[in-house]
Amino acid sequence: MNLTIYSQEGLKLQTTTDLVVIPGLNGDIGIESSERVLVYLLKAGVIYIFENSKVKDRYFIYSGQFLAKDNKLTITIEGDLKKIKKITQNDIN
Repeated sequence: MNLTIYSQEGLKLQTTTDLVVIPGLNGDIGIESSERVLVYLLKAGVIYIFENSKVKDRYFIYSGQFLAKDNKLTITIEGDLKKIKKITQNDIN
């Protein structure tokens, strides 16, 4: 599936993925592919991008909306897209 993320400044991310988990208003939503049209509002939270059944990347967003159609997922966000690094024990202490 093709994933594209935009903000007011323009294109932020363009990649392919097996699965995306996004922070919907009523809970997280996992999308593997979409032959139907889906439109949904997003709340502050983390977008998880999977590759080969493993989390490849994580990004924090403040809010936004998404459109899924024909195996394409387009996310438009408010604010900036912030990549989240892997958290280690040193980050917690």
